[in-house]
Amino acid sequence: MSLKSTLAIAATMLAFAAPAAAAPVSFSATEALTSQGQDLSFSFAGLDASDGTGGTLTLLGNTLDLGRSGNEYMDVSIEGTSYGRWSCGGNGAQSTSIPGWTGGNGSRCLFTLTINLTGIELDGFLSDGLVSILAAMGNGVSVLGDPADNLTATLAYNTAPLAIPAPAGGVLLLSGLFGFAAMRRRAS
Repeated sequence: MSLKSTLAIAATMLAFAAPAAAAPVSFSATEALTSQGQDLSFSFAGLDASDGTGGTLTLLGNTLDLGRSGNEYMDVSIEGTSYGRWSCGGNGAQSTSIPGWTGGNGSRCLFTLTINLTGIELDGFLSDGLVSILAAMGNGVSVLGDPADNLTATLAYNTAPLAIPAPAGGVLLLSGLFGFAAMRRRAS
């Protein structure tokens, strides 16, 4: 194979190399409610940058009981930005300003809250590699003392594709090809 053919093949391989794909990641943590009106906080550290398409924060729990009169509520914030309030009244009626929730039954306020984060929001939160989430419970939220007094936070998004230094790779490839060509000339 001639040097020109080899260089043409190498250039074609570099030009049509597939870019690295984004990888989905998910981080979860569970905190237990141990005292009435306790705030629960979650921190996810060492996070990679996102691909800019956004992600979700899901809060799953059956932390709130109906043993007290009046509404029991939880205010949700990410990095100090409020995302709204979820509440459960004494009759099991649930309400929220947070979209994407599913509710429970008349005796316990079981819930799943999913907050959709835009790419800009998520990238802002991930800029320092740390995301802090606060679930601030109202004073009426009491502890049942069973395993159900947990809240799980899950942050999910796609990571940014790894940068492939194609120019540097091309230089290395061409250096190797020229080295082979020089060795071939010496041999003949």
